[in-house]
Amino acid sequence: MKNDLSLAKKYLQILIFAIVLLLVSNTIGYAQFIIGTFQDPRLSTSIDTTNTKQVEADSISFQKAKDAYFNLLTGYQDSSYLVHSEAGIDYALYIASKVGLKYFVRDPRFIDRTPFSETTAAAVVKHYKGLNAARRNAIYGYNIIDEPELGISSNIKKWISYFKKNDPSKLAYINLLPDFAFKTKPEYEKYLDTYLFDRNPNNNPNVVSYDHYPFHPKDTRNYFYNLFVIRKKAGDKPFWAHPMSAFHEAYLDPDENQLRFMVFCPLAYGAKGLIYFTYERPDGYKDVIMSEGKMGVKYGIVKTINHYITDVIAPVVMNSKNLGAFHKSNYGTPTGEVLSKEQMLNSKTPLISDLRAYSLLAGVFQDNNVATTYYSLVVNKSFRKIINVKIILKGGDYRNKISVSPSAVSYSGNSAYTKPDSEEYNSKSNETEIYINSLAGCEGRMIKITDVKNPFNRKTGIGI
Repeated sequence: MKNDLSLAKKYLQILIFAIVLLLVSNTIGYAQFIIGTFQDPRLSTSIDTTNTKQVEADSISFQKAKDAYFNLLTGYQDSSYLVHSEAGIDYALYIASKVGLKYFVRDPRFIDRTPFSETTAAAVVKHYKGLNAARRNAIYGYNIIDEPELGISSNIKKWISYFKKNDPSKLAYINLLPDFAFKTKPEYEKYLDTYLFDRNPNNNPNVVSYDHYPFHPKDTRNYFYNLFVIRKKAGDKPFWAHPMSAFHEAYLDPDENQLRFMVFCPLAYGAKGLIYFTYERPDGYKDVIMSEGKMGVKYGIVKTINHYITDVIAPVVMNSKNLGAFHKSNYGTPTGEVLSKEQMLNSKTPLISDLRAYSLLAGVFQDNNVATTYYSLVVNKSFRKIINVKIILKGGDYRNKISVSPSAVSYSGNSAYTKPDSEEYNSKSNETEIYINSLAGCEGRMIKITDVKNPFNRKTGIGI
């Protein structure tokens, strides 16, 4: 009788977990890996959907973003290319729906620091819920504010809460400040706690988004601290990061290696979305992805990276749990920062025993559906190519259970995993050594390991 009750309890737990997983997988912000544009593809300022020439031109503009594997437009656009009104946003939604892109609504009635008004909020929701099915489906959510300061949190939370309650199928989105906007780390963490951990859960965003641009000539940026604390504060919520793609202000103009660095490092920490800053060229910006409707040099680079993320990385990070990101050492970290002990490879790191190159970083993932399947996204933080990359896996003989994703460099669509270049088992340490032929500057490769029963290499053989 006791065994029957235990078995019934076990099945009930499995059923509850399955239901929760199904609900989460269909929740806005959880279902799809996001690759977004900050400063969207330009439009014609037309609001006339019967003007076939303008609709065609605008559809081509949006299609170029989709062709580069972007799937979300965040609603930021110069007034010379978008009519900032209901009619203008409705037109943008019409074009987005035609090419199959998602779109953030940035209606001037609620964006930035507009004081909350329930009457205004009700009018906004009524309008966007009342659109036809195609436009309605194109709406990903409401883009409330970029980089809100601490002092306006109570107002921003009112907008978040209203949209979450009254249009729950659409994301109430804000993008938070980076750590270097604050004098101390405690100040920054207080800021994050204010926006992310209100006692009323309706006041908290469902996705944790932030921007941090590491390549600056005059100061050291705590890039990996910011990644670590965002991942920690996000908890079970998805978090999105912002790669910088434009030369602006005092920031360095990122090259291909730096672009890969700002993509693969957040992915190793479990990021489930990337918003490129910036896609189209605003005033004062140079060398962006698109400039005045024409493809820049970075368009092809970013397209290749995004294609690889879509085919290879996204299926893993969206269907697994990130167990942490671990660095071999501080060496080869181009931001120049000293990393905390919590981020370093150590005896408690799951699955990864060692990385035999000082510039390596490994994110570790456990499959949501098959608990004995693990992944590791191994990233070369250095701008220089490294060859014969040696990785040591703990907890078992994984020969013939390991496969490696293709290279991200010049990726063109063959996403099939292959055997590592070499694999050897050490029975004394109960570890498996593998080699990958090379990692380009700031490249990441995904390793898949099946039948992992002992990811911590404990004598008991019990896993997580």
